[in-house]
Amino acid sequence: MYKRISKGILDPTTATILVVDSNEDFVIFISLDSIAAGSIKTYVNRKIRQLRPGFPTGKLLYSATHAHTAINVDAKASKEYTNWLVDTLTNKILETYDNRKEGATFAYGYGYARIGLCRRPTYFDDLRLRKNARNNALSVDKHAKMHGNTNDPQFAGIESGADSIVNLLYVFQDGKLTGAIVNIPCPAQATDGLLYLSADFWHETRQLIRKEHGDIFILPQCAAAGELVTRDLINGRLVATRRKSLFEVNVSEPKYNKAARLDAATQIAFAFNDTLKWARLEPIRDPVIKHVTLELKLKPVHVDEELLNLAKKEIVDCNKLLENPPKDQKQADIIASRLGRARTLIRKAENEAKGIPYTTYANVLRFGDIAFASNQFELYGEYQFQIQAQSPAIQTFVVQLSEHGTYLPSPKAFNNQGYGAIPFSCSVGPEGGAQLVNATVNALQKLFKE
Repeated sequence: MYKRISKGILDPTTATILVVDSNEDFVIFISLDSIAAGSIKTYVNRKIRQLRPGFPTGKLLYSATHAHTAINVDAKASKEYTNWLVDTLTNKILETYDNRKEGATFAYGYGYARIGLCRRPTYFDDLRLRKNARNNALSVDKHAKMHGNTNDPQFAGIESGADSIVNLLYVFQDGKLTGAIVNIPCPAQATDGLLYLSADFWHETRQLIRKEHGDIFILPQCAAAGELVTRDLINGRLVATRRKSLFEVNVSEPKYNKAARLDAATQIAFAFNDTLKWARLEPIRDPVIKHVTLELKLKPVHVDEELLNLAKKEIVDCNKLLENPPKDQKQADIIASRLGRARTLIRKAENEAKGIPYTTYANVLRFGDIAFASNQFELYGEYQFQIQAQSPAIQTFVVQLSEHGTYLPSPKAFNNQGYGAIPFSCSVGPEGGAQLVNATVNALQKLFKE
């Protein structure tokens, strides 16, 4: 919504790379402590093709932890930083690929961690009709509101449940644990608006796991978590009491929610260690690796006439405000952001009217008896459950934010509206979500029949 200027570095943000190669097919997992993978993917793939013409960049499976405290490579990032990141990441990807070794074994399993909780309270009444309601094209709260107040007489319940599964794939070399993919349904947003660069709770997670297992690689993935975050909107005071007792921390400057980060990290580390005890008893050697990239033409989100009119009014209002822009840079940024988003909403309506589908790409991977399915969206959990339930794999890792992020809400959420489930924050609605699920499941079933 506005430009945030960093005050410094709180902890490292990282990129983690894993190459898996069966001599018949291969993929390269690339996990980024970043808000999204889209622009980084575009620039790095272009650089790789320049250095190695013909290299199959479609085999690079990017994803982001969705940390709001990490730099994204976009128009606002400095050229110096962008060039450094692209060069460094390109070299590391090629170096990792060139130095891949034979003889790795794997183990898979799952544990539990109650980290990702639904952030969308629902209400019996229509929030748009409340006194002093602020209705515009960018914030249409009907029967739901992201991070809304639950201590409300009209509070009807939380829109969806929590997903507590931690999916894990361990990697061993010569019998020694060298790293793991850790897939959890929660964005890295325990410290959401911090003005310091940080990997959020993944930093503490890496510290705790490495304290037990040495300097191993941790490759984080964000599973479907479009409606989830670390905040408990029902039991906030109880959670605060627990965290104060377990994680007594004294933080001066910078101030950040370290107790929440330690809480998430402790649960992930416990799931990691507990699962490893039984998963490693049956090591996997020479798994079948089959990968396919899907180009999907999805039905775009529907923009109704009422919302379109609100967007047009938003443009008029913002242009008037910018005739005498506020001296405060933050407020000026917010107005400019509102203007840009309203224009984007109008373009979505125009594309819908022309019948232009939303083009996106999804990756589906068979890895022995398990599978990975990635997509660009901030995917609501309902779609993940549908994919996992119909997948022929014994365990299916769903990975979101493989490119530019945009919410993909459930039918219930889209009816309730609210941020994350309205056309300005979505490019695809529930109909497109059903198409994504069907295409992903069909691809998985085909890979496991071959």
